[in-house]
Amino acid sequence: MRAWVPEAPARCLQLRRKDSAMRSINGEQDRGESPPDDDVVVDLGAGPDEFGPAMNRHRSRLAVVAAFLALFHIVFVVAKLFGPTIGPAASSDAPIWSLVLRSAVAALIFALLRSPLPLSRRQVRFAEGVLFGFEMLVLLTAQYLSTVDLIDRRDLVDAVAVQKNGVIRTLFLMICYGVVIPRTPAEAARGAMTIAAALILCHGMVLHHADTLHLVRDDLANHQIVMANALFLIMGGAIATLAAWLLRGPRGSDEGPGHIGPYRLLRKLDAGGMGEVYLAEHDVLERPCALKLLRHAGIETADRFEREMRAAASLSHPNLIAIFDGGHTADGTPFFAMEYLPGLSVADLVRDSGPLSAARAVYLGRQVCAALAELDRAGFIHRDLSPANVFVSCLTGAGDVAKLLDFGSVGGPAAGANRSPTADGGIAGTPEYVAPEQAVAGAPIDGRADLYALGALLHFMVTGAPPFPRATAADALRAHLEATLPPLSDRGADVPADVEAVIRRCLAKRPLDRYSDAHAVAMALAACACAGGWDAPRAEAWWRSRSAASTTAQG
Repeated sequence: MRAWVPEAPARCLQLRRKDSAMRSINGEQDRGESPPDDDVVVDLGAGPDEFGPAMNRHRSRLAVVAAFLALFHIVFVVAKLFGPTIGPAASSDAPIWSLVLRSAVAALIFALLRSPLPLSRRQVRFAEGVLFGFEMLVLLTAQYLSTVDLIDRRDLVDAVAVQKNGVIRTLFLMICYGVVIPRTPAEAARGAMTIAAALILCHGMVLHHADTLHLVRDDLANHQIVMANALFLIMGGAIATLAAWLLRGPRGSDEGPGHIGPYRLLRKLDAGGMGEVYLAEHDVLERPCALKLLRHAGIETADRFEREMRAAASLSHPNLIAIFDGGHTADGTPFFAMEYLPGLSVADLVRDSGPLSAARAVYLGRQVCAALAELDRAGFIHRDLSPANVFVSCLTGAGDVAKLLDFGSVGGPAAGANRSPTADGGIAGTPEYVAPEQAVAGAPIDGRADLYALGALLHFMVTGAPPFPRATAADALRAHLEATLPPLSDRGADVPADVEAVIRRCLAKRPLDRYSDAHAVAMALAACACAGGWDAPRAEAWWRSRSAASTTAQG
């Protein structure tokens, strides 16, 4: 079975898309959805940390480290220019040329990471490698040259001081690498120990050079000092690893790449212009869920996302998607976790299997009525009921469980009916499924707008097309206001008269001519002669046969 791919944030009726023709119902069957907005990009192949919040957090922390290193080196340049010119302070593992060079590289990397340029995971990792690799390369070069020069001049005390300075600088880099920048303990250990090993090797080369000069052993930074430095460096690597473990857990949860709070991101399910959805798993409960995150958020967009999260979390009904958790990531990105469902959206179900039988449409429609009744009881209007936002799930022991999704466009008293649900002030909804009053700016909207959308949804189920398929969103809106619905038989659908009557009444132009509420629609559907023609056992059998056919096809 196909895993659920939740909708990206709902489309609004501002005509941002190209006016390309929809597929005609006489040719390739239209899915009942608007063509995607130009700014929506779906990438199912990218990994969960390719451009997601985890990698954005990694990028921002790396930028902080780069800025700190640049400032750190500049401070030392000033200290060298205006500090003492003799004694240990003048002899250093960091001559001015190396400090200026390291500061310049760190500043360039900071500018790159803070720029609006989109950087992939590989590019961010490359910038990280350049930053730390160049730091260590220059540090090791300066350490070796400065210490060897001091030993050649028999300035052994300063040589030991330079080595100690190198150890301190290296410990600082190890802390930055393993603690400040989000990573797993294993990554922290590999990086920190590599940094430590590089300096230990450098000091070993210096010791070999000193041994060739046959200096007095007591006056030399001898083998014991080198070993002590090595132990300090190894301890530093261990501390960096332990800190990463304590801060982020054994698998890097919360701050580690591929983690959001206690959720481990497994793969990206969907992405849109504003949001992303991942298949995730709770670290402790090991329960799969769908994790939805907001990206590129303005104030209005963030407000809409928060409204969707609060609305969904305040509802509890078998036919409404369940919200488990919500909050913000370390970098402020809002997210919420919802149940992960096996199955198909109505749009995909009809696309894959063709129009549904009237009995099955009635069976699913009654469940959608139950969801709408719960919304009405709580004071919400969905405003974006469409085939893409109704999911048909196959749960254990139950087939064809309808779930209503995507509450980003909710209105009504509980949501603040006078507030625009879209980021740019447009009308929320999918053009082919909105009520006529939704197409008129400023018109009052109540729960009967959802009943109109329900009629359009039922029409799509039994015919495979929306009531008024048109080439553009504007034409679809105009049709909702003015066009007469043709007989369903004109679409080649064999729909019983009583079912068609329910659909037509739901699709009445005036709200007063529709049913009074979702409960009334449910009663009308239950009274249809075909209502008993589809039930849970038949649904289970259908899903089993579909699963078997899919397995056979793959084999």
